[in-house]
Amino acid sequence: MINISRMIWCISLTILFGFFLLGIFVLLRTQSSLAQSKEALNAGVGNQSPITQRGRVTAVGEAKNNSLLKTVLAVDNLNFEESAMLAPQVEKSQTLQVRLKNQDAVSNKSFSSTQPLNTEIFFRQVKISDKGVARQRNLELSTTQILIVALDENQQVLWWTLENDPRILRLETANDEGRLFNTDLVYLKEADMIFSLPADDKIVEARFYHPSWDGKEYTLETIGSLDISKR
Repeated sequence: MINISRMIWCISLTILFGFFLLGIFVLLRTQSSLAQSKEALNAGVGNQSPITQRGRVTAVGEAKNNSLLKTVLAVDNLNFEESAMLAPQVEKSQTLQVRLKNQDAVSNKSFSSTQPLNTEIFFRQVKISDKGVARQRNLELSTTQILIVALDENQQVLWWTLENDPRILRLETANDEGRLFNTDLVYLKEADMIFSLPADDKIVEARFYHPSWDGKEYTLETIGSLDISKR
């Protein structure tokens, strides 16, 4: 009877010791996995590019934009030193409302016709604001937009912005089923445009360009300029 009790006791100890060893093994494996995960996470974070706030221009995007802008503006012989440009985001801005009037258009013109280049541009309203303005992230030219370039007194490029051409009007007709067809674009004789620039005293001129596409690349045609110093 005593031998049986001892046998049961020994078996119980053996089982308990086995569970103890299993628990230690599981604990060590868990700690090892956590350490490896932490190391991989730290390595991944170290290899990631810095996170930028929405609307900010990354260094790579800024360089790409400047390269394209320098290329398309070369025909106008403007000074383009990246170090002289204003920061991609400024704390104070000026919102300008201007009127674009086509001097060479008696009436509205079809979009398929030559884009009216002889354009008179004059101020309608200027508002200075403490609300900042950020330069656009991507310089993606389009024939339905206007590129506005801010210059200093030495014709140095300080800022740029792309805005929809307000003179372009889309005409659409609906059929009996309500579906649109016969869509067409026309140039209005005149229209107002609102855009924002940094409120920086170094900006003395805003020059307006129309992007043209020849099937391979964009070129810029000057459509007018505005003396910001006399606003």
